[in-house]
Amino acid sequence: MPERGDRGLSDVLGYIIVFSLVLTSVLLVTAGGLATVEDARDSEQAQNAERAFDVVADNFASIYERNAPSRSSEIDLGESELFYGNNITMTVRGDDQELVSREVRPVEMQVTDDRSVIYEGGAVFRNDGGSVSMVRPPPFLLSEERVHLPLVQTFSPNVESAGSTTVLLRGVSGGRDVVGTSDTGLSDIDGVANLTGLDSMTVEVTSPRFEAWGRYLSGEGLDCVTRAGENQVECTLDLGNDHAAYIVVQSIRLSLVL
Repeated sequence: MPERGDRGLSDVLGYIIVFSLVLTSVLLVTAGGLATVEDARDSEQAQNAERAFDVVADNFASIYERNAPSRSSEIDLGESELFYGNNITMTVRGDDQELVSREVRPVEMQVTDDRSVIYEGGAVFRNDGGSVSMVRPPPFLLSEERVHLPLVQTFSPNVESAGSTTVLLRGVSGGRDVVGTSDTGLSDIDGVANLTGLDSMTVEVTSPRFEAWGRYLSGEGLDCVTRAGENQVECTLDLGNDHAAYIVVQSIRLSLVL
């Protein structure tokens, strides 16, 4: 028969073990619940950022599609940060001749450490843990019979950023350039130069989002080659004999109004 002291000690140890198990379970449930809440919050913030940039894209479309002089988009950043990214380069060639090359300043909204949304060249991208996808395509029309390439060249003379506030992202038309060549036949339709006599057209993008650009352009029927070491994709489209091709560069000057 166990001694009374031994039985009392066993009861105390039992209570300690049971209490430890209960406390551990509570902590695990609480930690899991907090992680779930944080994941849900981050996901909601990312969705809000995409909706905000969809509005930005619509507003900038008013500039290059409907000749609006300017447009502003109000963005509630919450805990996010809005800033201009490093310039990317977009180049278009007809056969072996460079028709146009422009540096473009992306706009990026950093939602969490590994989630962001980017407006670049008329397209909107989602960066989720290093996996980049295009969630809104640029305003390109690409086929063997007809090519319409409005290159949206956002730029800013200043390096600007804002966080944890509500800002206006303002875009002001900086002018529109019609692209032509001296040795390629041109006809004018509605004030836009029609590039004729080309056998092919090549779109080259140098950007951290080059793979997403490549997937989009491949889906439009272009033959793409990627150069990962240069963050570059080069995509070529063979043109028909009676094609119509138009390239217009719309520059948009960016500013943040707090």
